[in-house]
Amino acid sequence: MPRYEPLGRMDDPIASEGDRGFKGIDSYLEPTTLQGGFVETSENMRLDGDIAEVRKGIEFKSGAVTLTYSSGVDEIFCSAVFSDPATGNEYIAAATKDKVILWNDSNNTGLYVEYTGSEVVAAADGASFCQSLEKLILFRGTGKDPLEWDGVFTDTNGDGTVDSTFDLKNNASPSAGTVECPRTTFGLFFANRLIVPQPSDSAYTVIMSELLDTDEFRASTSQFRINRGTADRLIGFTPYLENQLLIFFRNSIHLINNVAVTSAAAVFEITRQRGCVARKSIAASGPQIYFLSDDGVFTLQQGLDPAKGLGVAISKVSGEAIPLSRPIQDQFKDVNFAAAEKACGIVFDNKYF
Repeated sequence: MPRYEPLGRMDDPIASEGDRGFKGIDSYLEPTTLQGGFVETSENMRLDGDIAEVRKGIEFKSGAVTLTYSSGVDEIFCSAVFSDPATGNEYIAAATKDKVILWNDSNNTGLYVEYTGSEVVAAADGASFCQSLEKLILFRGTGKDPLEWDGVFTDTNGDGTVDSTFDLKNNASPSAGTVECPRTTFGLFFANRLIVPQPSDSAYTVIMSELLDTDEFRASTSQFRINRGTADRLIGFTPYLENQLLIFFRNSIHLINNVAVTSAAAVFEITRQRGCVARKSIAASGPQIYFLSDDGVFTLQQGLDPAKGLGVAISKVSGEAIPLSRPIQDQFKDVNFAAAEKACGIVFDNKYF
């Protein structure tokens, strides 16, 4: 049915006030040229589908775990999702100064795992989690050894404290020809290897563990010095198709292939036109890889490999020329890039936040 009754020759058209639905924000163009469904500014709102909704508040999930809420004690320094392979349950793991809080929807009472001995986590550590098989690794920067929990949830006393603790990672005695897990701020478990930066070697070194052994790293076959001889530095990395790893530097992007067989791996440069500003801004959604650069949010896109036919996995990757964030590009002029390494990005509900 038509929206309005037909107009007579002398009738004025009915004026419709406002948009029927919302698509997004565009502060880059002049307000008078915006298409229907776009707004120039939006504060404390989310455009969900075609509906504008007030942004929801924050709720900290700790269950019955006793917290002091004092700075530097029960302050959260990092968090991640931990999947328990024994039960299939997923937990939010949140690291505080002296314990890791575990919470999930089916366990609202909350659990926590203490650190061994006098080990602690501080804001200066730049801490982060990495799940490796059934274990959870807590990296604590270049000045402290990483901690590791065995993933066993046994609570003999029933008081919410897991029996096992986060112990120092078994770094003391690697086998001949290997080195221990480096002291670093982050890592990634991919292709049955723990992949980490090696800042003790250089600011552009990536090293990979032996297969299914995250305590031993063989420098002769699994160490990669990328873009050596430049002022560039490693920011982060993320998995890619066909046992490949995308490596983001501050001013360039690279790729390592054959991660499963490091003796046959090689490094390829994707672009030196731009790099990544913040490790936690790297996120994947389908074939796209999003990341924050100096010029806004950019994407890496899968490309066609002429040597392969249809139905075969595509290994090429290329960068886009126009930022995804162009509609709000004017707002990036006010970004303090001196502190931009703290920026975070995540894909949820087909949107990049």
